[in-house]
Amino acid sequence: KHDATIPGIHAQKLDGNGVAQWGSTATGVTVMNLVDTAFDHNSTTEMQPRIAPDGGAGCWMAWVDGRNWDQLAPNGFAHAQDLYVQRLDDSGVPQLLANGAPVDTQPGSTVDLQIAPGSAGELLIADKSLLFDAGDIFCARISTGGVRGTDDILNKSGVAADNEQKNTVLVADGSGGVFVAWDDKRVSANQ
Repeated sequence: KHDATIPGIHAQKLDGNGVAQWGSTATGVTVMNLVDTAFDHNSTTEMQPRIAPDGGAGCWMAWVDGRNWDQLAPNGFAHAQDLYVQRLDDSGVPQLLANGAPVDTQPGSTVDLQIAPGSAGELLIADKSLLFDAGDIFCARISTGGVRGTDDILNKSGVAADNEQKNTVLVADGSGGVFVAWDDKRVSANQ
C-alpha cells in the first residue's frame, strides 16, 4: 500500500476466515517506509510491489524503488529506479535489511518486475532493464539472504538484445525453475 497517510509498502496475512494475522488491520506490517534522501523520486515512482511465497510460512516482497533516483553511478548516469526485496517470516517480521535489500542498483530504470518462488526458499525475479536500449528482460535468483545471483539475459547471446522486450510473465515450474514469456521486437522494431 502506498498513500499519503501511510507512506511505504505494507503487507498483511489473512487466515482462512479472512482475519488479519499481522500488525493492525489498517496497516499490517511495514515492509518499507519511504526513505527520504537527497536523490529520491519516491513520490513519482510506480513501486509495483509483488509478493510470492517463500516455501515456508512466510513470503517474499519485491518492488521498484526510487530512493536513489538522482544519485550518479560511477559511469555518470543517474540510478533512476532500483530493485529491492524483503523476506517476511510467518509472523510478518522482516528478515533482511530494514526497508529492504537492494538487488539491482545498476544505472537506468527498471520496470515490469515479476517474481515467482524458487527452490529452498529462494526467489526468482524477472525485470525489464532500460540500461542498454529500449528494454531487455533479465532473470535472476535471489538467495534467502537477499543476494542476487548471476543475471541471465533471456536472448542467451550474452549481450543485450536489440530493440525492445516487454510484458514479461513469470511462472514457477514447481522444480525450482521458472517459465518466462515476453513480447519481443528483436527482429523488427515495428512488430
